[in-house]
Parts: sequence; C-alpha cells; structure tokens
Amino acid sequence: MRDVVRCRETLQREVMKSRHYILKFLARRGFIDRAGLHWRPAHYTGLRQLTGATSPLAPEDQIVFGEYFALLEYKLSRRDALDQHIATKLNQRPRKCLGFRTPEECYEP
Repeated sequence: MRDVVRCRETLQREVMKSRHYILKFLARRGFIDRAGLHWRPAHYTGLRQLTGATSPLAPEDQIVFGEYFALLEYKLSRRDALDQHIATKLNQRPRKCLGFRTPEECYEP
C-alpha cells in the first residue's frame, strides 16, 4: 500500500508540472487569466474551448496546447484511479475501533 501511495504522490507532482506547462504556454501567447481562479470548473471550461474549432490559437499552438491538455487529463485520470484504489483498499482493512470489522461491514445497508 505504501508504494501505491507514493505512486499517487508522484502522479500529483506530474499533474502540477502539466498545469504549470499549460499556464506558462498560454502566458507566452498572451492568454492570462486575471481572475486568479485556476483549475476550477470554469477555468477547465475555458481551456476546453481553446482545444475546439473556434480556438483563437494559431494552428501550431493548437497542436501543442492539445497535447499539453491531453497529457494533463491523462495524468488526472490515472491519479483519480489510484485514489479510488487506495480508498477501496483502506475501506477493506479491519479497524480496532470497529471491533476488528471493516468499514464496509459496518456501514453497508
């Protein structure tokens, strides 16, 4: 389990790198979000619009941005899958405070 958690931490660092690449790439192109609410749902919606057909980016920039954004989404999906795996494994471990039963056994309807 320890190695799975370490892997998840590594993926989180990779997610942060990808987010940094995207923000710096867009800043070099003059796209600066002054609201300061990066990586919230509204920000993701705006980023997805940059990957669409009506994107104001140049064709070469669309390719680069599309790759950066796809890589970020891949890393996020892998991190979320590891989160789910960790949560499942932790909920299957017996707890002393639950009379050596698992949370699944105690809280299942």
